[in-house]
Amino acid sequence: MQLMQGDLFAQFPNLRFIIPHGGGAVPYHWGRYRGLADMLKKPSLDEYIMNNVFFDTCVYHQPGINLLADVIDNKNILFGSEMARITAGIASSHVPLLGVAADQGKAWDDYFKPIFAGYDWTREWIAQPENKPDVVVLVYNDHASAFDMKVIPTFAIGCAERCGICDEGWGPRPVPDVEGHPDLAWHIAQSLILDEFDMTVINEMEADHGLTVPLTMMYGAPDAWPVKVIPLAVNVVTYPPASGNRCRQWTSRRSSSGART
Repeated sequence: MQLMQGDLFAQFPNLRFIIPHGGGAVPYHWGRYRGLADMLKKPSLDEYIMNNVFFDTCVYHQPGINLLADVIDNKNILFGSEMARITAGIASSHVPLLGVAADQGKAWDDYFKPIFAGYDWTREWIAQPENKPDVVVLVYNDHASAFDMKVIPTFAIGCAERCGICDEGWGPRPVPDVEGHPDLAWHIAQSLILDEFDMTVINEMEADHGLTVPLTMMYGAPDAWPVKVIPLAVNVVTYPPASGNRCRQWTSRRSSSGART
């Protein structure tokens, strides 16, 4: 009713609302809202609010779904809006020399150009609005930067708000800090641990080239990374590393535990 009576979307035309559970009673009272629009001499509902309001299908019984589909246009009905989706899986080198080349403006020198050009399609694809991820879950290995011989976790998840850039011996890379997603990271950690896959939780850490070089290859040199990042560090530096089978189990449990990645 307030959306009908106010001018919220005129002031904020890019604002989007998703009303869960099929909109609750909204489809049932749709005729009332249509009549209110007429009484207030507002444009039609399609024009006035339906570019900004959407309904999900988490309704739990067929008659509710039927009513929603009968009353609301299909373009405003979302399936599974309570869960995120995996948009892509990308494998990338994290060779530190590529970071040096990018940082020193040598990416398109003859020596490095074929490597960076090999990422053109991926960069163009991921830059399209429909493909842009909100969060990158970045699986990498630390190089004795966040961890050392005192603490060597086999699997570790970064749950910090932000990761600074570490000094690997020649100064920190001139790249932005890595912004994390603590809520999602803790959800993944909790899901895995409750599923009996023990994780090391890291609340303070710095990122080395293993984390930053893939971001550079995907996103170039922005003032700030365009996505939030959840670091997932796997020990492959110090014996004994995790077996390939254990890594597979880790991945399958993360996918099946309800982690929204």
